Amino acid sequence: MDKIIVWYGSLLFLDWWKKTIKRKLTENDLIYTELLNFKRIWSYTSDIKSLNDNKLYCWVFLDIEKDENFSINVCGLKVTDNEFDDISLREKTYDMIDITENIKNPIKWYRYFTAYLKDKNKKCNKEKVIPKKYIDFINENLKKFDKKFQNKYYSTTFWEENFRKLEWDYIFLDNDINKATWRI
Repeated sequence: MDKIIVWYGSLLFLDWWKKTIKRKLTENDLIYTELLNFKRIWSYTSDIKSLNDNKLYCWVFLDIEKDENFSINVCGLKVTDNEFDDISLREKTYDMIDITENIKNPIKWYRYFTAYLKDKNKKCNKEKVIPKKYIDFINENLKKFDKKFQNKYYSTTFWEENFRKLEWDYIFLDNDINKATWRI
């Protein structure tokens, strides 16, 4: 069965898909739908090193959590097995889970997958941060969508205001993630 990878954070946007998938893509390749019974949350996933102050931090990324009271707007892309493997490496700290039965109006003959944090209780012994560039990128790209899409996104994303927004450039401490991802 063919695969569609569904995204709920930064990969909602064509610019990120173009950097992640090494083929020509247009807006027409993206599949916008809803993921039922989930909401967006922030979870600690990776250790990063600031290139400004050389300190180590815990990066907090967007994640999803099951919640029957919500559905979230998501973006999907049909992928090959090799592209699926490349995305799995980029999202090393997540499991790729089958969410087909939670997709509103799924395309017949396709299985839908998304990244789901493996360890939601992962301990962080350093300050938790969200890189400001990541937040700015999401907010700026959401402006490309209509108000209905924006409102749905913001109303189903639970923002943690107690995380500091890191202003500087950074690298991941895991070299595999550095190789597989790109930064804004």
